Amino acid sequence: MTVKVENELMRLDIVGVFDETPMIRSFELAAPGGSELPTFTAGAHIIVHLPGGYERQYSLSGDPADATRYRLGILKLENGRGGSATFHREIKPGDTLSVSAPRNHFGLDEAAKHFRFIAGGIGLTPFMSMVPVLKREARAFHLDICTRAREDTPFLDELDQLVSEGVATFHHDGGNPEDGLQVEDSLREVDLSLHVYCCGPMGLMKAVRKTSRHWPRDNIHFELFGSTQPTAKTGT
Repeated sequence: MTVKVENELMRLDIVGVFDETPMIRSFELAAPGGSELPTFTAGAHIIVHLPGGYERQYSLSGDPADATRYRLGILKLENGRGGSATFHREIKPGDTLSVSAPRNHFGLDEAAKHFRFIAGGIGLTPFMSMVPVLKREARAFHLDICTRAREDTPFLDELDQLVSEGVATFHHDGGNPEDGLQVEDSLREVDLSLHVYCCGPMGLMKAVRKTSRHWPRDNIHFELFGSTQPTAKTGT
């Protein structure tokens, strides 16, 4: 039995909260009574309705084959007063939230022969749903993990396994982008069979966009979320 959806929203319980890094927590949501959740495709997100009138879009970072729960990874923004602050300060196991059904604007291109994922920090979240799908389908991919340091990297157990399998690489820059992944070098040569996906801080996204200008537009994909503010408040 699938969870009931009313007015395009579901009521889901917080069933797990985990400290991934000092600034990132993952949250697991499940349907009351153990009902199955609506299926989603790799790269999908949901809209979460939070106390105070905030609505925030968060990528689903779990395996799409798991219909029992949704996993979100959420960065606590410095000086944040809205969505991230609410999650980190207020949301705990046993709480219930209204969320939308999954939707996807960052899906895997079926025409791609292989994939290059460039993820910065919390931008790892959509790729954590893509990797298990591609592994099951035996499709080629490589994930570049761009963070300041190992201790700032979420989902480490899963990522360490990918690195050991040779399908992911850590790029820790210590706070200096020049010491991290050099996107200019990695995107210099156009490969029409390759699709590049990028999600992360604006600086990383701008660098990938700038250095891929000579690529066909359909081969380069970006994930960038906005937010909906309550009418009487501001903040992120």
